[in-house]
Amino acid sequence: MIEIGIPHPDFKGVSERLRHFLVTREMVRVLDEVTPEVLAAIREKAPVGKGAGGGKLRDSIRADFRRTSSTSVERRFVTRVHYAPYVIHGTQAHTIEATAARALHWTDASGEGHFARLVHHPGTRANPFAKKAVEPFMPILRARLEEALANTFSEL
Repeated sequence: MIEIGIPHPDFKGVSERLRHFLVTREMVRVLDEVTPEVLAAIREKAPVGKGAGGGKLRDSIRADFRRTSSTSVERRFVTRVHYAPYVIHGTQAHTIEATAARALHWTDASGEGHFARLVHHPGTRANPFAKKAVEPFMPILRARLEEALANTFSEL
């Protein structure tokens, strides 16, 4: 979610309802304008696995619904891969135990296969790649919105 706080331009003579409508309209327009750039930046920062299926997380990221309320305009960027929360938030060290089979199996980087009934996974470090991708856009969004609002209210 992207939240932007913008100081309001001079509203002399503009009713509260009209001001709210105009500000929301401009926020929606600016957010829609930058969505393709933000989406590309998030996809560029997304980690890509080296094995088969690498890039599935990156390729699944998309801009979802846009929501407006009395105080904000929101655009969500989502993915449907089940492991995305583990990539973004990381995991603690944990034990993985074979339950549906007699053993776990994995192939290491050299291509060698391994079997075990139980493994002690060291956990994974969080990778908040989407947040890192969006942060550089905040000053751009703020500037574009300030300009749009100034232009809108100068016409009144």
